This record gives sequence, structure tokens and C-alpha cells, in this order.
Amino acid sequence: MTKTSKRKLIVSAVALLGGVGTVGATFGAIVLTGGSTEKNINDGISIGTVTIQNQVVNLEAAVNDGSITVDGWQTEADKTGSPASATNVQNDLQFSIDLTVTGDPSVWKSVSITLDWDSAHPDAEDYLTLPTISNQEVAAFSGEGTGSETEKTLTVTGDLSWTSPFTGGIISYINTEVGASRMDVSGAATLLNNFKTAVDGAKITATVKVNLNN
Repeated sequence: MTKTSKRKLIVSAVALLGGVGTVGATFGAIVLTGGSTEKNINDGISIGTVTIQNQVVNLEAAVNDGSITVDGWQTEADKTGSPASATNVQNDLQFSIDLTVTGDPSVWKSVSITLDWDSAHPDAEDYLTLPTISNQEVAAFSGEGTGSETEKTLTVTGDLSWTSPFTGGIISYINTEVGASRMDVSGAATLLNNFKTAVDGAKITATVKVNLNN
């Protein structure tokens, strides 16, 4: 099966879009003072695979913005926090996918997108929650026409979120726990190591499907 950044399919085909949306050259870095190390998640998280499940109409799906940063600062307070801080970049938890459906709009009603972590990083979900993207109804797409060559387009965005108890970001969690004497710097270093292992190089897979009218 060919892997490409964008592939147009006709009927009941599946494509894998690999190696797209990689994190750029500037990374965040969480610094732990009074402890051990700086955590720079160089491989980052990316939208790694888009699988297209296509029926009757033609469907194109491509990552628009797939750069995700999680080892930067979440709020301004994270820049001066202790013992954990990050000043390089702000976290970016949003991504987007461009959709193009070509076909008679009377035969399809919506496009659905399902997200999953790649199998090599099952623990990423312990720190970050993938969004649930609602079905995108045909009325939400741009493009006019009634025939089989009608092209409709839409850009869909999604935002990852921190899981409990990291809802304010991992830096805020560490500083709160250390400040309340529920965690020491050694424990914070262990947590950062586990966090890096869980998310470094993780990829998010997106399954995209056109839903037909009955």
C-alpha cells in the first residue's frame, strides 16, 4: 500500500498517510531545578496516519496542521514555576485535517473522524486525552452543486487535553504536588521520565469515513 501525504480514492479503498505533520525544529523543554534533568521531547507528537474509508464518493484527507507540543509552558505561571518550568515555547495541543469530498451531495450525509494513539505508545492516554470529533454534516462543507463532480471542502480542528490529575498541565501538577509536600524532586524527575517515555514520538491515527444516506 502506498504511503503518501495525500491520496485520492474512488470506491471502498483505504490509504495510509504516514510521516505527515511532524513537529517543527523548535521544541519546548521542561526544566527541573534542584533535581536531575531537562526534558526535551524531540520527536514530539504528530498526526501520523490518516486512514480513509471511502464509499461511492471520492474522499481526500490530509493533515493541515499536525505539530503538537506538550513539553512547553501551558500558562504564564509555568515560566517561573519551581521546581519545574519551561520558557522556550507554549504548548500547542491543536491539530487540523483538511477534507475534500467529490460526488453528488445528495448521496452522503456526513464525514466521521475517529482518533487513536498508535500501538507503540499506549501510555500516552495516561497524560493526554484525544478529542471526540462530532460527525461533520454535509451542510458544514463549502462548495455548491448537485452533480457527481460537486466538490465540498472543510477543515476540521481538534484539541488534545490533559487528563486528570494533570488538567493544568504537567508543570503545574508537579509544582503543586511539590509545594504541598506530596512529591519530592526525585519523584518529579521520575514522573517527567515516565511522561517523556509515554509521549515522545507518539503518533495519532485518524480514521476518516464518508457516511451515506440510507
